Amino acid sequence: MPTASDDVRQGFGVSETETSGVYAFPILQRVGLVVVHQLPKTEDTLWLRILGRAGDQRRAVEEFAQRPTESSLHTSIEELLADYRAILEKQRKLTPEEEELVMNLSAAYLKKQEEWKQEGLEQGLEQGITTVASNLLREGIATELIAKVTKLTLEEIEQLRESSQII
Repeated sequence: MPTASDDVRQGFGVSETETSGVYAFPILQRVGLVVVHQLPKTEDTLWLRILGRAGDQRRAVEEFAQRPTESSLHTSIEELLADYRAILEKQRKLTPEEEELVMNLSAAYLKKQEEWKQEGLEQGLEQGITTVASNLLREGIATELIAKVTKLTLEEIEQLRESSQII
């Protein structure tokens, strides 16, 4: 649940656990209650906090947008958020809360899109430098001159020579 008052928690008969925001139902029910806005602000709770409401959700989306994209889980969440944003935007009448969420997701999505573009440019530049160095090696240009022109190390140029089987 995004939020749950004391009355709601008492009505469910839940008890506090060691983790802030996580409550246990009576033992035979074998379920728990997670109150998103009470969760600690950690990497482990980020994915749940994105499901929160209002300020909690906005802060979680902003935090998500700041994180490096290093895991497949992160990429999956990114794709889900982009899809969710598109679904919300297609609806004719959004609640004020949904409008705020679309704005938050749009800002996060645009930031990620810019990061992807930058990564693509860097990869393209790196491939271009490697191609130039390979062509210069094939033309018999001195390794030291190639290093000076491309800013590659002598070791990188030798590895390129070996991988391209250039004599």
